[in-house]
Amino acid sequence: MKNIDISRDAHPTTGVHAAISAVTATVASVVPVFLVGGLSIFMSDELHLSPAGLGTLVAIYFACSAVASVPAGWCAEQLGATLVTRAGIVAAAACMAGIAFVAHSYAVLAAFLVLGGVANAFGQLGSNLSLAESVPARRQGLSYGVKQAAIPTSTLLAGIAVPALGLTVGWRWAFGLAAVISLAALLVVPGGGGRKGHGGGERDAKITALVVVASSGVPRRWYSQRAGHLPGRLVGRARYLGGRRRAGARRRQRLRDRRPDRQRLAG
Repeated sequence: MKNIDISRDAHPTTGVHAAISAVTATVASVVPVFLVGGLSIFMSDELHLSPAGLGTLVAIYFACSAVASVPAGWCAEQLGATLVTRAGIVAAAACMAGIAFVAHSYAVLAAFLVLGGVANAFGQLGSNLSLAESVPARRQGLSYGVKQAAIPTSTLLAGIAVPALGLTVGWRWAFGLAAVISLAALLVVPGGGGRKGHGGGERDAKITALVVVASSGVPRRWYSQRAGHLPGRLVGRARYLGGRRRAGARRRQRLRDRRPDRQRLAG
């Protein structure tokens, strides 16, 4: 009989790596709207940006982020945290690059902030799922706290961009450099993130196979050696269910032997 391998991935993502990835992805995904807010004083003359117009742009950004959060969560579950997080980073970089090179009117700026809002949803949901998958439950409160620090960090960076870039080389250079730097976050995102559901379903199928083997009369030593890295409680549950199934089969057989006329009822 073939061995049943129930081990997990050989190189799982560590919690520290996932936390660093979540912070960098969140900063890259949410920084476009803060850059617009910080550099709006330099953009107002060229793009006819009034205070009311700035408030409308911010509202558009977060409204699109809210609407895109549900499909982003679905994509994260179906396609994996890695792919969705990277998509959010790339979309945010495209948003900032578009503002730097293409935005010459208020309408174009609003269109790129729509893209930025969608990017924020994908970056946030992908990084959240990565933390949920990689960080132990006892450390998740700390890891999500570290991730939430990315929001004020983005505000800090946008504020620094005002005197460092806005007053020196101009606001378009600020957006262009931010787009390039945000792409560096792709290097931190952990690789190998395929479809989460597929891995979980495969593992559940192997657990079911272990239960079936345990209940089929195979010696305990055989399936104990093939339990791989499953938690002991699951192996114990498989043994318990296997014993219950064998005991039930023996009871039905004794009932058939005693009352042959009721074999159909017993079966």
